[in-house]
Amino acid sequence: MVSQLKCPACGSVLAKVRFGEPFNCSHCRERLEVPAYYARIGYLVALLLSGLLSAVVGFRGIALFFATVVLSFPLAFFLAGPLSLIVPPKIERYLPKDLRLFQR
Repeated sequence: MVSQLKCPACGSVLAKVRFGEPFNCSHCRERLEVPAYYARIGYLVALLLSGLLSAVVGFRGIALFFATVVLSFPLAFFLAGPLSLIVPPKIERYLPKDLRLFQR
């Protein structure tokens, strides 16, 4: 069973979630976001898997480096869906970057 993402402000189930930009809760209109570190987790997993696959295929040295980098992009794209099911994103209230400097 897939867990449903809920608004941290009102607790309603979110119909649509946007990655990389703030969005509004469809029920209470609170500004929400998926933290930037969530995308970095996917990129890191894709980079590690592409490095392992490239090494298994037999790349070494500089060829291993370039094969890892090139393969990591399509892997990140294809892993995004399954990764969000395994590790669902934590939805947070949106706080503009200007105000984050003064956050405790």
